Amino acid sequence: MVAGSWIELDVTALVDGPGTYAFALSSTSTDSAYYSSREGPEPPQLVVTSLVLPPDTTAPTVADRSPAPGATLVPRATTVTVVFDEPVQGVDGASFVLRRGSTPVTASVTYNAATRTAVLDPATDLLAGTTYTVSLTAAITDLAPEANALSPVSWSFTTVPASPGTQTFPALADAQVKSTSPGTNYGADAELRARAPSPEYRTFVRFQVSGLEGDVSAAHLRVFATRDTTGGSQLFPANNGWSESSITWSNAPPPLTGPLATSGAASNGTWVDYDVTAHVMGEGTYSFVLLSSSTDSFFLSSREGAHAPELVVTIEVPPPDTTPPALVSRDPAPNAGAVPVDAPVTVVFDEPVQGVSAGTFLLQRGVQPVAASVHYDAGTRTAVLDPVFDLRDGVAYTVALTAGIMDLAPEPNALVPESWSFTTVSTGATTLVATADADAQVKSSAPDANFGADPTLRVRAPTPEYRTYVRFLVDGAQGTVASATLRLYATDATDDCGSVYLVTQAWSESAITWNAAPGVVGGPLAAPGATTAERWVEFDVTGAVSGDGIHSFALISSSVDSAIYASREGGHPPELVLELAGSASGGPRTLPAAEPVGPVRELR
Repeated sequence: MVAGSWIELDVTALVDGPGTYAFALSSTSTDSAYYSSREGPEPPQLVVTSLVLPPDTTAPTVADRSPAPGATLVPRATTVTVVFDEPVQGVDGASFVLRRGSTPVTASVTYNAATRTAVLDPATDLLAGTTYTVSLTAAITDLAPEANALSPVSWSFTTVPASPGTQTFPALADAQVKSTSPGTNYGADAELRARAPSPEYRTFVRFQVSGLEGDVSAAHLRVFATRDTTGGSQLFPANNGWSESSITWSNAPPPLTGPLATSGAASNGTWVDYDVTAHVMGEGTYSFVLLSSSTDSFFLSSREGAHAPELVVTIEVPPPDTTPPALVSRDPAPNAGAVPVDAPVTVVFDEPVQGVSAGTFLLQRGVQPVAASVHYDAGTRTAVLDPVFDLRDGVAYTVALTAGIMDLAPEPNALVPESWSFTTVSTGATTLVATADADAQVKSSAPDANFGADPTLRVRAPTPEYRTYVRFLVDGAQGTVASATLRLYATDATDDCGSVYLVTQAWSESAITWNAAPGVVGGPLAAPGATTAERWVEFDVTGAVSGDGIHSFALISSSVDSAIYASREGGHPPELVLELAGSASGGPRTLPAAEPVGPVRELR
């Protein structure tokens, strides 16, 4: 060892992460080794070299799934299980979904982080012979610091088909009650009994019907006679509010209605049958009470005896529904004329349907969709399309219903696409729409810059201040201008859309600047106030437009909250809409502009 040099000792095996570490140095030599302490000029150091792993950019994937994609004959009581290739987060009922057609299946979703396994457990058994679709969304991510999202996964499987036959359900509970022992419970007895009048015995029995794989065509309640009897019996429905272990004469429910079925004499060791088809309609809980008007007791086996009462249900499997839904009425009718401009479109289907939305029930003017709300009432099978704005006078509109509308069959049948047209009432007025001939914004902090080619227009104040100029060439305005509306498409929300002013001086889109911009004439023509994003904003400029010619306007705002609009280079160019009265031609005489998508002011 040379004085004035560092001595290094490798302690890699002893240091495995954050913590406190202490070391001792010893020697077997008589030649002392001297080191600087932490109070000296060169304190001891522990130099740790760490390895920085590259960031995880690999998305999680599905390593295993059940039922498998395309699986058939899947049991109706199945669960859906997914195993991921790494730990994930975000697994819930919104990111792990089972659907029948477009209808989500009610289910619970759990995730086991240790096994990386997610399980979807439907609340009830699935329908027989039905195709279901599983979906996993990108809301499921791994646990990386910059979480990686699962690529959406979906697959389908089909349940086991229904089959005709019978299903037998043993009694879920049964007990006799006795009038002369009104507080005594006989729920554990091996025999049940019915007799009258004193003492009177009544027998209660309850069944749980579930897992039916078809429609009920017949239902029979059967009890096993344990002694001969000459008396008859009557079977009544009862409510389910009783317990086998606590029912007594005093708390037993009365019969709900008249008798469902009757029986005559019975022989020991035979089954007595009651037809309850009219009462058992499908899955559910059913209770019955057995009475007799005879003093010759009717004895039968309880579920604690050798032959429990049973409910035998006969299943009929209907043929699959392959008939698509159809319309039974529509309003306005095909080719209807003089339809009021504020009329909604109403259709009624011949069966319940799903999938009715603004994407499957549409109204169009030419190729332009009309903004509308769509509602469906399942109880009346009625769908209503209500346009956001009144329709235009004397214009042909087309209604379209697409195959996205389906019935509720296990294998949904799609509506055969329907379309028809109607024409609104004509008042003799004409709508003339002119798109901007030129537009540009100018900016106070760039006084000599031209922004004529920008896809947006802006107004704001005070520093920097933006103003917008827009010009229209109107040609062919026959008749009197009843109204004139300047329409600008707002691409962002603002608390002030600005005020519009008349401009009479000439200007060029490619040359206008803040310094070269023309002045305005008079006071503001209109100031609509605030707006939300992606909406048409309308300024009433009726007093400034009298007919054909060049019409130029400026927009000015006093707000620091910018109003931003699409320019004619953008997706929604500015429009000047004229309503002309007393026109010889009647009806719109120009190519239609897009329908408004948000309420600011109706043209009519």
